Amino acid sequence: MDEIAYWGQMTEAEKAPVWERLEAQGYIALAEISHPT
Repeated sequence: MDEIAYWGQMTEAEKAPVWERLEAQGYIALAEISHPT
């Protein structure tokens, strides 16, 4: 995933669609760990 290379420079707004794609692809656990509710 190219996002990882510049993840630290991305804003939350830029990350939102990435999280949605990860969750859609089945990486729900990863998203939950990184964004606890």
